[in-house]
Amino acid sequence: MYDTGVKVPLIVKFSENEKAGSYDDRSISFIDYGPTVLSLAGIEPPKVMQGMAQFGQYAVDKKPKYTFHTSDRFDEIYDRLRAVRSKRYKYIKSYNTELSHALPVSYREQMPMMQELRKLYNEGALNEQQAAWLHPTKPEEELYDLQNDPFELNNLAGNPDLQDTLIFYRNILDEWIKESKDLGGIPERELIDKWLPDGKAKRLPPLEVAMRDSVVQLISPQRDATIVRKHSQDSIWKVYIKPLSKDLNFEAKAERIGYLDSEILRME
Repeated sequence: MYDTGVKVPLIVKFSENEKAGSYDDRSISFIDYGPTVLSLAGIEPPKVMQGMAQFGQYAVDKKPKYTFHTSDRFDEIYDRLRAVRSKRYKYIKSYNTELSHALPVSYREQMPMMQELRKLYNEGALNEQQAAWLHPTKPEEELYDLQNDPFELNNLAGNPDLQDTLIFYRNILDEWIKESKDLGGIPERELIDKWLPDGKAKRLPPLEVAMRDSVVQLISPQRDATIVRKHSQDSIWKVYIKPLSKDLNFEAKAERIGYLDSEILRME
C-alpha cells in the first residue's frame, strides 16, 4: 500500500499530439483507464463500469481528490489491506495485524536479498526504519504526511495533533468500502461457493429478442454480459453493437467471465 507499490508513471499520447509536453497532476486509478479510453473514442462509458473518464467527450468535470487501494492475497497468503490517498496524506487500514508487512511468500523468501534481510533483522543489525517492514506484526492504522515524509517512514496515526486528520481519512475509506460494495470482509471460500453453486459456474440466461420495424434487437437479462453473434458458417464471434436486419441469418449468445455462455440463439 506504500507509494513504492501503488504509484505508477503514466504517459498519454493524444491524437495529433494534443497537449504534447504538458503535465497533469491529477490522481488517476487503473479502473479509470477503461472509461477514459471509451470517452476518448466518443463512447459513453456504461454505468456498470467502475472508474471515471478523465479525458475525452465524457470526462468528469472535477479531478479526483482521492485514490483508493486494495490488497487481499499475496500468492498463497491472505492479507486484507485498504488505503486512501490524497496529494497530502495516505491512510492505511490493516485487517490482519497479526501478519507482517513482509509476508513470508515462498517466491520472495527464496531470493538471496530477502534471506539477507531476514538474517540482518534477526541479528538486530537493521535500524528502526529498515526493520519496520520486517516486524512480525503491523499496526491497524497508518497515516503518512506524503509532503514531508514521501517514503512513508513516520506513522502519524498515534499523533494526538493529527487525530482529526486520522478520523477524516478513516471515514472516507469506510464510506468508499460501503459504496463500492467491497467484498474483502467475506472469506474467499464463501465467495467461491456463492459464485459457483455446487462447485459449478452459473449459466447466463437466454437472450431475449425484440422485433422493431425491420430489425432484430438482442437483449441479455444479465446486464453486464457481452452479446456476441456470428453467421452459422463462421468460426469467429463478433461483439453485437447494434440491431441486426430481420433478413440476416445468424447465431448469438451472451458471455461473461465466470459464467457459462448462454444457450445459442439461432435466427434463420
